[in-house]
Amino acid sequence: MAEEIQENSETPIEEAEENCEETDSEETETNAVFASKQNPEQPKENWHKLFEAGLFMSPNALAIEDLMAIVGSENYTEVKNFALDFLKQFNEKDSALEILQIDDAFKMQVKAHLEPLVSGFAAKAMFHPGLMKTLALIAFKQPIMQNAVIKYRNNKAYDHIAHLVEEGFVTREQKGRSYVLRTTKKFLEYFGKETIKQEKL
Repeated sequence: MAEEIQENSETPIEEAEENCEETDSEETETNAVFASKQNPEQPKENWHKLFEAGLFMSPNALAIEDLMAIVGSENYTEVKNFALDFLKQFNEKDSALEILQIDDAFKMQVKAHLEPLVSGFAAKAMFHPGLMKTLALIAFKQPIMQNAVIKYRNNKAYDHIAHLVEEGFVTREQKGRSYVLRTTKKFLEYFGKETIKQEKL
């Protein structure tokens, strides 16, 4: 289906695509949120608290390099070991939150059995109906070309796509003068497999 859409899509997009390309370098810096803001070296007894504060504040997973920047350390192995110890200690607590390890990155989230009861609050804060419809189209038709999404959703979808890429819900890979769009693991973790089916295209 996505291929059919691609073949039938002849919408002129060169100028708009060039504007989108200007933001690509920022969007591909997935976890370098803190890496460019190195803090002074912090006492090791404060590292766990700083990890917790950083993960609480960040909507995305934080890589070891991000945690290194938070505590002001250049020792990758030491920071990773502290992070693993923090993960173990935090997840042993009786809390509504948990820390997940995703490769060499860490993410704080609501525990799975509680998430369905409160997820609506986060979704309403981050997404509006127009953006959700753009996301639903991508989810159903992926992999789908960006120019096909624009054709079916209108030019406001450029902003929607940029936001979804920035938040980590959609990946965008250049192909010719346009881009191939796909949802990410974060999309499945955040919405679940059934949520997006409730949206009307």
